[in-house]
Parts: sequence; structure tokens; C-alpha cells
Amino acid sequence: MSAAIVGGRASSRLHILFFLLPLGITSQQGLIVQTDIGPVIGRQMVAANGLMVFTFQGIPYAQPPVGNERWKPAKPAHNWSEPYANATLPYKGRCAQSRDFVQIGSEDCLYLSIFTPSIEQGAQLPIIVWIHDQRSESGISGDTPETGFRDNLAARGIIAITFNY
Repeated sequence: MSAAIVGGRASSRLHILFFLLPLGITSQQGLIVQTDIGPVIGRQMVAANGLMVFTFQGIPYAQPPVGNERWKPAKPAHNWSEPYANATLPYKGRCAQSRDFVQIGSEDCLYLSIFTPSIEQGAQLPIIVWIHDQRSESGISGDTPETGFRDNLAARGIIAITFNY
């Protein structure tokens, strides 16, 4: 499903983001991790079992399919040089939905979130990519509570990745 949505070159960028290629730095702004397409600011959180986990939310994995790009395969997200601060905020960009003749969301919704127990480069950890179903009809991976990814997966040594589509 994600390959059809993401498209050729964008999927390779998504693959790179999954592994973060981290360089952790603590700053007043939060935790900064360097990826191949730019630095991302995340946050440290304490899971229910008391272990520290790291979250990076709302990271763009493709350019928004708006205007002339609508109905075309997604293009890779643009590189950035300044830290991408939105990765500290809860889920971003609910995908456009039509409900009771009311437009909800935006076509600017191609973002992913990562919950990880470690930001050490080369850490050999299992990865789960959560592709939410559309029963919720909201178009956002955030319908599954963040605590589930943090407490049930990241706190148990598993990297959890979820994305909007």
C-alpha cells in the first residue's frame, strides 16, 4: 500500500528516514537527530514501564500532492538544513476526507512518526511499520494513541513507524 502511495524515488527517501542515521544532540529545543535529508528535532518521553523512549512526529516523507501535483505519484520530500521542529508536535496533517459533505483535513498530509527506544547509530532493533486501516475514516495515523506506540513497542525495544496516507 505505501509503495503505491509514495511512488518510486520518494519510497527510497522514506526508507532512509526509517533508519534515521542518527547523530543525537541535546539542546534547549529538544533532541536533534541528523537524517539524510536534514536534521529533525524530537523529544524524549518516559514510557509506562519507566524506560526512556524517543519520538519524532510529523516528519514529511513526500511533497504535498497539491495543485498540479494532485493525482500524480508523490515526489520526495525536499531536503532541509535547519532542524525540522514539527517533529516534536503530535500528529500533523490529517489527510483530506469527505464526511457528511464537509471537507475535513488537507492534501498536505504525507507525514510519518517514529517511536524508538534508541537513537544510537547502528542499533540493531526490530522495526514495525503500522499501516492504519481506514475504518476510522480520518486519514491520520494518530487515531491510534501515541501511548500505544511508546509504551507497547518502543519501550520494549521495537522501533515503531506510522504514517498518514
